[in-house]
Amino acid sequence: MDTLNDILTTVTEISETNNSVGKQINIISERYGINHKVSTVLHFAVSDGDWNPVALEMLSEITSELPINEVDINSSNKKTFDFYMINYLNDNWRQQIINRMSRYSKLSFFNVWMRKVTSDVVADLKKLNKYPTDETDFKLNRHFPGDGMVYDVVSDWYDDIYYVFRLQYLEYIDGSKTKNT
Repeated sequence: MDTLNDILTTVTEISETNNSVGKQINIISERYGINHKVSTVLHFAVSDGDWNPVALEMLSEITSELPINEVDINSSNKKTFDFYMINYLNDNWRQQIINRMSRYSKLSFFNVWMRKVTSDVVADLKKLNKYPTDETDFKLNRHFPGDGMVYDVVSDWYDDIYYVFRLQYLEYIDGSKTKNT
């Protein structure tokens, strides 16, 4: 069994060959023992995933059909793992995220401006071995760098901060408009 990154690397290599797209999809199907629909989505994600968010969403939908390593921890250990990770993030990164949101919230392409700090968050978690190595519980979040695939607990943690920030920001904007009129 491979990881999702290994599979995508192999699919990239196959898609860079001089074979026709149909032949490439057949090779992917044979290599991993998967149906052509899943092979087609893999090929599409590798070809267009860097600019097309639909490709990444489709990839996340088919990951359960891929022969990838799953997490071997039971659910109570995973909950404990996630609990400590969230506590660490709150203690060490929450305020930095809020500060960055405050600085860049009015700019166009806000999600792009947030990618530096979110990549630092993920790198820090990886350095401390608090970030899962398998990619079974990952989801798309455009505020994270690369392909935007991030561990779902980290994504939800970030989205909660973002949601509260947006509510406070909008409340501030609405409050200032009310005072001026």
